Amino acid sequence: MDPALISNETKIIKSMFAFGTDIHFVFYQPNFETAFDRAHSLILDMENKLSVFKPKSSVAKLNRYGNYIPIKVFPEVYELIKKSIEYNLFSEGYFDITVKRLIDVWQEAKQKNQMPEGEKVELALMYTGSENIQLLSNCRVKLKNKVKVDFGAIAKGFLADKIREIFEQEGINSAIVDLGGHILTVGKKT
Repeated sequence: MDPALISNETKIIKSMFAFGTDIHFVFYQPNFETAFDRAHSLILDMENKLSVFKPKSSVAKLNRYGNYIPIKVFPEVYELIKKSIEYNLFSEGYFDITVKRLIDVWQEAKQKNQMPEGEKVELALMYTGSENIQLLSNCRVKLKNKVKVDFGAIAKGFLADKIREIFEQEGINSAIVDLGGHILTVGKKT
């Protein structure tokens, strides 16, 4: 989707659609184009790597084949998996990217407009746990115990960190990015 541009004297708003949501950039300074273009490309690139809905993404391949053989993923995906495991340990298991099977159970129940069956939830929970992710050399990942991963809880925060880096490199010192409810602010509103 082509980015939309709305301009007035005090701010410039650019929008795009990715990761299943509208993403809005608000710049309070001129000369934002390069920073926006880099952030836009980053978002689309990471969506193509992290989406569970795109069959050719690293994550889709990992979910499809990772319980059988080690899967080579992009360095950014490997880094995100590594951070996710660290957050899992820090949160004593409350943050867990291996909940894809559980998410699927809830989405199926939602489509039927009902609560999920307890047995299905219990079965899905048996196939979770970050201890079932094995990080190997050369950005290879192996999954165990039939787990599947989903980055919905961390991808946008990860993107916000990367966008902040881009903004720093490009001299952006006044902006807001709304990544579908995940907000990044830089500097002050003039």
